[in-house]
Amino acid sequence: MKPLHTLIGLFFLSLQDRSTAQSITYIGTTGGQITVKCSESFQTSQKTFCKDPCNRNILIQTTDVRAHSGRYSIKYEGGHFSVSITELIKSDSGRYRCGVSSAPYVEFGITVVDALLEGDYDPAGRPIYTRTGGDLTVACSFTLSGSWKLFCKGQCDGEDALVRTEADSATSDRYSIEYTRASGRGVVLFVTITQLRQSDSGWYSCALDRNVLPASSWEFNVIVTDDVLLTVVLVLVIVIILSSLAVLIVWIRRRPRPCGLTTRGNPDGTNMQIDSLDYENQPPVSTGEESTYLSLDPASRDQIYSTLTQTKHA
Repeated sequence: MKPLHTLIGLFFLSLQDRSTAQSITYIGTTGGQITVKCSESFQTSQKTFCKDPCNRNILIQTTDVRAHSGRYSIKYEGGHFSVSITELIKSDSGRYRCGVSSAPYVEFGITVVDALLEGDYDPAGRPIYTRTGGDLTVACSFTLSGSWKLFCKGQCDGEDALVRTEADSATSDRYSIEYTRASGRGVVLFVTITQLRQSDSGWYSCALDRNVLPASSWEFNVIVTDDVLLTVVLVLVIVIILSSLAVLIVWIRRRPRPCGLTTRGNPDGTNMQIDSLDYENQPPVSTGEESTYLSLDPASRDQIYSTLTQTKHA
């Protein structure tokens, strides 16, 4: 029956390709998670979660209340089912669909970025670390739309911008801009740098310029490190830690043992304890079952008392 269910699901999805679908873009950061609420359904309905093109990329298809496959999951609750992706990576960006055969499907987009600038984001305390040779994408969230979209090195206070356009997307050399609406975030300006170099480290700005209202902007700090340099630093840190542990172990083994208290075992398994031993000028020890206290000459400058306890065997 499972192959039949799959074919039925694909059939309805193909029909819905020609219908008007709800299309929203969700933004997530690398390593994070995205959850999307899908259509209403019955608990036992056939639920489908796929990535375009759906005829080749069905992520989960089930009639169960819960199901998961790797980083993808489906959960039914309160008459709706939702889909989730965890541990987001850049390649998760794209178009997705979720739905059931008896209701309109939900179509949505996911864009995975290195950083999302919104709310109380603190650029001074949260630099963006990346590596040479890769790409960097930052999402700048704005409440109000704007006419001009700008991406600048430093502050966008002049004409010297990396990208400046009235269009929804533009590219200049290794820099690009894409402008869109996102779910729950008003408008979002994506700025991207490709083929990163160490010289790309520094402060940047993404901004929306408006004809009537004041402009809005975000600033962020990028730190680009070289893969080779990063590897060397990690190796040095490991070597230092291991060397410190080795020195500590040698010191523990070679440190002198404390003197003064000596414990000696008796043949019957009991212990005889000798406190503060001084073998010079010590008179012979008498035998017996009682404890004997020995005292040196009272006129002596230092007096040493020893207590010997020994069990006499028949």
